[in-house]
Amino acid sequence: MPSTLCCVPKCSNRGGHVFPKEANLRRKWIVAIRRIQWEPNKYSLVCSEHFTCNDYISATTLGTCPLVKRLKGASVPSVFSWTKPVEVSTVNRQHRAVMRTYRKNITDSPILLLSNKDNILVEDIGAEVELVSEDVPDPMECDIILETEICDTSVQTDSYSYFSVERLKQDNKKMLNYSGCESYDRFLMILHSLGPAAYRLNYYYHDVRNVSIENQLLLTLVKLRMNWTNFVLADMFEISETTVSNIFITWVNFMYHQWKEIQIWPSRDLVRYFAPSDFQRKFPKTRVIIDGTECPVKKPTLPSKQHFRHIKIETQLRFLLVLPLVD
Repeated sequence: MPSTLCCVPKCSNRGGHVFPKEANLRRKWIVAIRRIQWEPNKYSLVCSEHFTCNDYISATTLGTCPLVKRLKGASVPSVFSWTKPVEVSTVNRQHRAVMRTYRKNITDSPILLLSNKDNILVEDIGAEVELVSEDVPDPMECDIILETEICDTSVQTDSYSYFSVERLKQDNKKMLNYSGCESYDRFLMILHSLGPAAYRLNYYYHDVRNVSIENQLLLTLVKLRMNWTNFVLADMFEISETTVSNIFITWVNFMYHQWKEIQIWPSRDLVRYFAPSDFQRKFPKTRVIIDGTECPVKKPTLPSKQHFRHIKIETQLRFLLVLPLVD
């Protein structure tokens, strides 16, 4: 099924405008979205948020307002996250980041200067930081930042999402209830059993960079255990519903292919030894109990493929949730 996601990096919108067929204009679009070593196909889209009002036809040949938004012949996307003006709140966060860098690398970092008017001068820090005030003082008149003038980062609010591994790893009861893992160490054991490939995943829709690998695994385990909707998980992890669906489908398929090589079937003698006496008497030939669960997934628009997709996901989930009788 063709993807309808916007192909601009860091954009997860759906729908938009297809790339022009004219070669020069097509190349300008590719350069504008910063994907030089990439070629769009006939399904590649750029959403309307990356165009300005002047890029669209404002009136028809009859002088009426057009019912459908159409681009002008030479329009090129120009509105991106890296071209938008930096807000004051963003600048303040950048300032705090610079302060933390100075504290950690006070002997190696360049000198950071702070005036009485809180005008910051940054020299060769590796990233451009815009000044809040237009009055930039003379560096010779500034005072070197003292340790006491820097806020204590130990009392600052954590930047973790409302629901994350960082907030659950100190509470074994919550970790067990939400993910099924008795502790954070058991959670890490599951992650390590998947090998280094977990850090180099090929995602089903698009790359996920705003969620750590640990939190992606946590999201998958929570959905398998609690069967929460994508809307609830998106709200708890502070991401979009599309990202939740992308993470879950990718990880379920990945865990299936990684763990299917593991020998999980115990011997008949071992099952008989650990089985309860009443169970041995009533079900003497039973080897395993297979438990299955169904989680809603995004279905293709083509009806003939919806049933196949449902069977594929359900089969993989059933394989993952095989529970031997051995404790």
